Amino acid sequence: MPRTIQAYIDVINYTKEYVVTHVLELRENPGVAIAYDSTYVELSLAKSLVTVRQGSTWIILGDFAEKGSREAKETTKRKIKITHADVSHYWLESNRVELCRFCRNSLEQGVQWIEEGEFKPYMNQIIKLEDVQNALETLKQGKDGFGKIVVKFNQ
Repeated sequence: MPRTIQAYIDVINYTKEYVVTHVLELRENPGVAIAYDSTYVELSLAKSLVTVRQGSTWIILGDFAEKGSREAKETTKRKIKITHADVSHYWLESNRVELCRFCRNSLEQGVQWIEEGEFKPYMNQIIKLEDVQNALETLKQGKDGFGKIVVKFNQ
């Protein structure tokens, strides 16, 4: 007999409310079974770890919580499984075709969702191409973390 799984989906506007508090209130403080953080931002990753309950799974991008780090020790203590789901291996020469296909398909799907009103991206700022490096550094430091930064190319 199939098992019924109950799921609760809530979209949190992280520009208006503190995500950690919201998640813990939703779950009545035990935390979530699976947390996925795709920000690459250390401050965000540290906050998302707080929402993961003992014995659960934390899926992250980047090199945060590497072996021997404070975060890795905390996850071991709380019996949290870390999955580093980084896609950086796609940048290797042998995977270039797959990467191009993946990026093209993802962008096309994103555009379709935006056009259909299914996805409403929040853009924190629009910058020029020459300002990309500074914007990335600012994001990494967690100083300007709401939404996304869009690069505007001259037509």
